[in-house]
Amino acid sequence: MIVVHLFKKTSKKNIYNKEIKAMKKSITLLALILAVSTVAFAQAPADDIISIIPSPKSLSIGVSIENEDAGKSVVTFYNEGDNEANTAMFKDKLASKGTAAKAYLLDELETGNYTMEVASDKQVVKKRIHVYDEAGKKTYFIFQ
Repeated sequence: MIVVHLFKKTSKKNIYNKEIKAMKKSITLLALILAVSTVAFAQAPADDIISIIPSPKSLSIGVSIENEDAGKSVVTFYNEGDNEANTAMFKDKLASKGTAAKAYLLDELETGNYTMEVASDKQVVKKRIHVYDEAGKKTYFIFQ
């Protein structure tokens, strides 16, 4: 009786080489998928975070800017008077890196409408402010 071997004899060394090649391909494929997903889901640079904080106890407004280079940020107050076409009354450059915060006193402003503009590298926020007398005491509100 003749026995024919249908399977080719392979050595253990040959099997290990195939497994190592398959593992290398898997690792390469995984690294490629990881690199592509990192690029695909990378976030665009975030806008600066500009916060305008009214003070409930005093006639002041706080400005806070979270940004890598907040020192390039500028706060400007404009008068919205009838005779003047939004005249810049006050301009202040914030000098800080990272987060810059500053408070502005409004007690010297006359009653009327004003615009506060906070400009950073990536965005500009404008808020209208109305200063008025209430029972002999000066106060303000910010239009939303």
